[in-house]
Amino acid sequence: MTRAVAEVLSKEGYVGEVDSSKKTNGITVSLLYKNGRPVINGAKRISKPSRRMYMGVHDIQPVKHGYGLVVLSTPQGILSGKEAREKKVGGEVLFEIW
Repeated sequence: MTRAVAEVLSKEGYVGEVDSSKKTNGITVSLLYKNGRPVINGAKRISKPSRRMYMGVHDIQPVKHGYGLVVLSTPQGILSGKEAREKKVGGEVLFEIW
């Protein structure tokens, strides 16, 4: 699941290259900077083990007026809010990032 989230963030331009190594038994994610400032300004965890939050396809709204991203766990895998709307699928909201 961690690799799938990293792949979504990489595809959307929030992090750079994602590399998984069997030697270290983990993943390495390179952070992106624009004009000397990090691309990621903040993140907010939505679903927690004690409180799961779900959204239908019609409930998925843009984050920070379109400057952010919501990441969902859906039956079709880990998707961004934009991809979930295109595929017309809802799911558990993991976090928002901007």
